[in-house]
Amino acid sequence: MSLRRWKRAFAWAVVLLGVGSLSGPDVVTTYLRGAGDFWSAAPLFVVTLLATIDAYVVARAQNRASRRSGSRDGRVCPNCRRTADPSLEFCEWCATELDSVPGSEAEADAAEGGLERD
Repeated sequence: MSLRRWKRAFAWAVVLLGVGSLSGPDVVTTYLRGAGDFWSAAPLFVVTLLATIDAYVVARAQNRASRRSGSRDGRVCPNCRRTADPSLEFCEWCATELDSVPGSEAEADAAEGGLERD
């Protein structure tokens, strides 16, 4: 995770804690017990909703950028379609095994039925 994303996550945590401290420590628990009104807890719900939407937007942008950038060695995960690290035998994003690299000997053997030609 890049430093920029850590700063963004830290900023959302600070905002959530700031709004929580301004609202009062027992606002959410009082609301969840049915004793409080919605409007006293609404600022916390709004900040949580905004942070969730922000995380979704950032993830979508990252996925689009990942799909646009092609792999230099041609390794792309068949499950999630993201660029795969050539030094790993699995996709670092979805943990799918990447046994064969396009054009590799393992794929050629599978195409020939596992028989070697002399």
